[in-house]
Amino acid sequence: MESLLSAISHELRTPTNIVVSGSGLLLDEELVAEHHDLVKSIHTAGQNLLTVVNNLQDLLALQMGSACLNVSEFSIEPALRLRLGELQGFHLSFDKRVPSVIRSDQSKLCQILYFLVQATATNSSTVDVRVSVTPDDLYLKFIVASNELITAQATCDVSHLITIAKSFLSIFKSRLRTVAVNGHGAFCFKIPLIKGTKQPDLPSRPLRILLVEDNSVNRMIAVKMLEKLGHTPDVACNGLEATLKVKARASPTGNRGYDIVLMVSPFKVPTFSDTGLINLYMQDCDMPVMDGFQATKIIKKEITFPPRIVALTADCTPACKERCIEAGMDEFRCKPVSFEIGRAHV
Repeated sequence: MESLLSAISHELRTPTNIVVSGSGLLLDEELVAEHHDLVKSIHTAGQNLLTVVNNLQDLLALQMGSACLNVSEFSIEPALRLRLGELQGFHLSFDKRVPSVIRSDQSKLCQILYFLVQATATNSSTVDVRVSVTPDDLYLKFIVASNELITAQATCDVSHLITIAKSFLSIFKSRLRTVAVNGHGAFCFKIPLIKGTKQPDLPSRPLRILLVEDNSVNRMIAVKMLEKLGHTPDVACNGLEATLKVKARASPTGNRGYDIVLMVSPFKVPTFSDTGLINLYMQDCDMPVMDGFQATKIIKKEITFPPRIVALTADCTPACKERCIEAGMDEFRCKPVSFEIGRAHV
């Protein structure tokens, strides 16, 4: 079952990455209104597909008992506004004590609120989403409130949305409660509050980046994204080529050569064969010679001052993340990465 989960994640995220990232790049260009609207629709459809992939992966992981939080640092208000932005008739407010940056599972938190707003909006023209901090400073508290009483029939009609929200909350070791706010029904839940640090400023100089990507289309999109951010990346098509380039640029006197190595897709992952069966340990895209795990171990072992290595993969399962960390990678990121995220974090 774990192999099936990895295969689903990989096979769906790889084309979704092209749709979301490619359309995101186009939206940053000056397009005529008609073309902009069309690309925007494609971008939104890609994001919706990614949401379905995330939900499927999380629900399968819950059934397997392997679900876990994918914790990262993010700005909570922009993240929630971006995810809930396509919904109509909601108002999002933050108490002044809510930190601007937190550490949590951004994807699951946004999905929980998305489902609850959807469930509440079926009964109300206005939905209030309120975010606050508990008096003991230990939890973030979320209230999704309707301006109408939530009836038993209405709750039954959206029970599947509430069930999924409860399932995701169980990963946070939290539970969903129904409370009354101003005489009307509301959903309420809490998650542990872990404050993040202030997001770093953009680098003052172009970063020296090595992009390791064996898929030509993904490689083209990633290069264009990095170039728009002001960087001129080198590219490698496999792990062996990556290690040779890192060694050639490194210096024993402390010059790292590269600031960052983006290990994008040279990982051994399960994929579907033409017969529909699972074929274990096929390369991400027929990756030859050496995968990203081997390359990382060599770089970390043989380079005195190794660059920061960031895994960016379509296999977003906990097992893959664990292998990346064990191999010595410094960060783990899932495809796709939007241009907006890249602009803020590269």
